[in-house]
Amino acid sequence: MSTTLAIWWTSVAEVLNDRYEVLEVLGGGAQGEVLRVRDRESGARRVLKTVRRDGASPDALLAEFAHLGALRDPALPHVHDVGIAAAGTRVPAGAVFFTADELEGAPLLDAVVSSPPDELARLVWIVARDVAGALATLHGAALLHHDVTPANVIVCGRGAARRAVLVDLGLAAAAAATGLARGTPAYLAPEALAGAAVPASDLWSLGATLHHAATGRPPFAGDDVGRLAHAILTRDVPPITTLPPPLAAVIARLLARRAADRPPSALALVAELDEIAAAIEPRVPARPAVTARAPRPAASLVGAEPVIAALAAALGEPGAVRWLDGPVGA
Repeated sequence: MSTTLAIWWTSVAEVLNDRYEVLEVLGGGAQGEVLRVRDRESGARRVLKTVRRDGASPDALLAEFAHLGALRDPALPHVHDVGIAAAGTRVPAGAVFFTADELEGAPLLDAVVSSPPDELARLVWIVARDVAGALATLHGAALLHHDVTPANVIVCGRGAARRAVLVDLGLAAAAAATGLARGTPAYLAPEALAGAAVPASDLWSLGATLHHAATGRPPFAGDDVGRLAHAILTRDVPPITTLPPPLAAVIARLLARRAADRPPSALALVAELDEIAAAIEPRVPARPAVTARAPRPAASLVGAEPVIAALAAALGEPGAVRWLDGPVGA
């Protein structure tokens, strides 16, 4: 597999030693580490994130992030390199990594604090619209984000150029249920707490994020994870009085306990937010149309030509059947 997709997947040794200079460690935890690096060719600063996931093979994670790297959306960071860490580098051997553009902006809650009170509704609408578009792109590629939180929404630009970017794609995974809860508990949907996340679970997390931005606190709280989960599963969502009613109503629907009661998709949410734009501010900036399907990687697959030729010849035989197995996109 590594030779077949050599164009797509660069080794971390090559990335770190030949192309990128490690500047500093930005953070880390059980799921991996985040480094700030500099591209020696262009001088651009980028973020390199390593990912570790219990029970998942490096090749499976690599396939997911190669798929992720093909996505393009103005509210998603541009992924440059994807690979598996080699021994003898700054990154732990065997960890899956990717590099992405470093953003100039502030986390959502910092942006709220630094904005005038009369701009709150506009800021929340922009974040809702941009992140919904990013989720539509992810969901269209059969990926979930799993960790939509205020810390993972970066607000960039000012005035009419203000925009939001959804970052920390390290938990993104195929949309099939895994049986394991992933993400930050205070922003997990009821079904996600049980390890049965679906696209609507990301919408619930977006609603919790917007609720926190609008009110100064998450919609539910608890002294420990058990009490927090009980609150999410049983209590009603506190009303939002700091936003125009149409926008507050959208957020309330995002936080519906039953996934079926939330907007039917991220793409539908984008359309709904566009419909209420005039109630927020008549001159809200237009966002590019959402691409709901992931584009195919532009890179060719090294060594694929003889395999394709052999398959074509075999399938030309009467009654021929061939079984192909491998990760999506390979």
